[in-house]
Amino acid sequence: MTTKKEIEEQQKINRLIHFRKKYINESLNKASKSLGEHQSSMHLTEKGERRISLKLLSTLYEKYNMNPEWFLHGTGPEVLADEKPKNTMDVIGELRTEVSAHDKKIQVLEANLNRAFRMIEALQKELGK
Repeated sequence: MTTKKEIEEQQKINRLIHFRKKYINESLNKASKSLGEHQSSMHLTEKGERRISLKLLSTLYEKYNMNPEWFLHGTGPEVLADEKPKNTMDVIGELRTEVSAHDKKIQVLEANLNRAFRMIEALQKELGK
């Protein structure tokens, strides 16, 4: 008799095989190379004779954006739409870049505004003559 845990493990293996063929490569040999795994290890994993390693799961998540919820439970999209979650330093770096871009736009606007004021003053002087 097959236990619930064995069924769940087989479902994970089936999702792994599906993901590998759809998003990485149909060929186990080529997919293994892309994943940094030995073909024999991948073969044993896909046959259910070897546990799925954390290294493999990490690579699938980091490199191929596999949705852990889908892998573990079969729910949600196979691939996460967004990039992996950003850490605080990444967000700060992006904000600095945006602020810098806005600062440059402000400088251009100020220069254009000063030029416009000078043009208005020059026109007023001409009209006043």
